[in-house]
Amino acid sequence: MSRSTQFIGLTRDAEEYVKNLEPMESDTNALGMFEEIPLRKWKIPEQFKYSQERPNACLREVVQASPWSSGPMIFTCLEADFGNGAKSKFLEWISDPRVEDEVDQKNGKFWV
Repeated sequence: MSRSTQFIGLTRDAEEYVKNLEPMESDTNALGMFEEIPLRKWKIPEQFKYSQERPNACLREVVQASPWSSGPMIFTCLEADFGNGAKSKFLEWISDPRVEDEVDQKNGKFWV
């Protein structure tokens, strides 16, 4: 079996959350076996109204976990950067031993 990076990315719910947000230029990467993978970034949405006035406030895709299965499997989640030093992760993957086939994107669960 050949070894390679498996970029899993965000859960379905997280993808749904960001689909209509305004993208920004990426400023972070995930490290695969032989490559760097740019992680996405968006303008902070209206739900974070107190952070919208801060110039550095944004949402980022960040690496949540990277278990090994013939190479790294990169699971990402969202992180709100409030532009004041505070950050909060949300819409994260759930590690669940009942998952078959390692990844359940629809329900946001994995077991590797």
